[in-house]
Amino acid sequence: MQAPRASGYGFGASIVVSGLCLLPSGLAMLALSPVSALMSRRFGPKVSLCTGSLVVAAGFVVRIVLTGQLWQVIVGTTLAGAGTGIAYAAMPALIALAAPREELAAANGLNSRPAP
Repeated sequence: MQAPRASGYGFGASIVVSGLCLLPSGLAMLALSPVSALMSRRFGPKVSLCTGSLVVAAGFVVRIVLTGQLWQVIVGTTLAGAGTGIAYAAMPALIALAAPREELAAANGLNSRPAP
């Protein structure tokens, strides 16, 4: 976003514009997390995780293929954010199914800790 247009791949956007371009992604993530819960309840968390992963992959493909316009970048990142919201919301349910009951809190804590 912020790389100069002269670089051949940038848009020369300011920090504020760059941040605002990420806003739809965050909103999609926020909006679709509850959808993941409904999907998990109806079809199981594995389906939610797979669906979210496919949506993230579609977003990445859009980001790789469509790079010429700012709106294309925003669409790709929004798709990736939507998929992340669906997939990440399914993880605690999957962990609850897989972890022993006495280790459930530790397993969920490991899932939500930031990477080193």
